[in-house]
Amino acid sequence: MLVREYLVGPLCWLAAYSFIDGLHALIALVDVGVLRIVWPHAASEPWMYPPLFRSGLYMLTCRLRDIWGKMWHDLCRRPLLAVSSLILTPTKHSSVLHKLAVLVLSFVVSGSVHAAGAYAVSQDVIAASMMMVFFLVMALCIALQQLVEVAVASVISARYVRGVVTWCADAVVLLAWAYYTCPWFIAWSMMPEAIVSISMPFSLWSSDPAIS
Repeated sequence: MLVREYLVGPLCWLAAYSFIDGLHALIALVDVGVLRIVWPHAASEPWMYPPLFRSGLYMLTCRLRDIWGKMWHDLCRRPLLAVSSLILTPTKHSSVLHKLAVLVLSFVVSGSVHAAGAYAVSQDVIAASMMMVFFLVMALCIALQQLVEVAVASVISARYVRGVVTWCADAVVLLAWAYYTCPWFIAWSMMPEAIVSISMPFSLWSSDPAIS
């Protein structure tokens, strides 16, 4: 039970990361490298295949904003923020509220895409709704981490001590978020079911249901 609720989620994330990045690299290898040898005029340029993900070192920051926005959704982050900023016109007296609204709206848009995928697989409105809740909670946790950072900076002046305290606070928020929402993701995202549905020539997992 513990393995399913708290370890399958990261494993599914790693599987999706590896599949998407591997497929991207394979297509780039063929389109840029192989075609340049056999058909130079049809070959693409390397800049046409920018990295989909940024460094995994962002995981060590314990900041959801960096993990989700910079590492995982680096290419999608700016378009989502741009669309949200375009919809929500800022005013002179609501800069903080505007940033929070833009953040939440960006996650609503991203969550809607994931909720649509969950519904397409499960045909379950509850599953789609829980995915929206998952993303909204993440947006609130990002805002909480930012609020804690500002509060710590206003109290502690020493840069090193401030950085350590902020990192510890970010780690607590990150672990709490993962502890409470990882079971939601496993139960409602339909990602494990989607990954299992892909036919593979072999499997490292046992088919014995007693193990799961």
